[in-house]
Amino acid sequence: MFNVSTRRKVTEMVNPSRYINPRVNRTGKTISGDSARQTQPKKSSESFEDVLNSKLDKKVKISGHAATRMKREGINLDSSQTDRLGQAVDKVEDKGGKTSLVLMDEMAMVVNVRQRTLVTVVSNQRQGDGVFTDIDSAVIAD
Repeated sequence: MFNVSTRRKVTEMVNPSRYINPRVNRTGKTISGDSARQTQPKKSSESFEDVLNSKLDKKVKISGHAATRMKREGINLDSSQTDRLGQAVDKVEDKGGKTSLVLMDEMAMVVNVRQRTLVTVVSNQRQGDGVFTDIDSAVIAD
């Protein structure tokens, strides 16, 4: 009826594993067998206290580009301005913003809300054409 090579081809054609999507982990590698069902949590080198403190620390970081621009334009943020900037970022974060324009004290600042990072700063005297792109929100910091 069928010879061995034909039987092998038929078996390959109806093999259900060819049509079922394999499980894929975050790195894009296929997981099979027991490792697909039992994943071990990654061990962190950070303690719980370190993770908690980093989450509670809501300060806004300053990117290298923003630091260079601030130095060149003579812009210094004091502690009250930093607090107001953090509060403005909190407001935008609550509304779901990702990249926001923050207007404060004759400055325009673009902030990456998710990473809580000040991306760039422009003083009121040097705004150029006043066009800001790639932002999804704006807030006036009181």
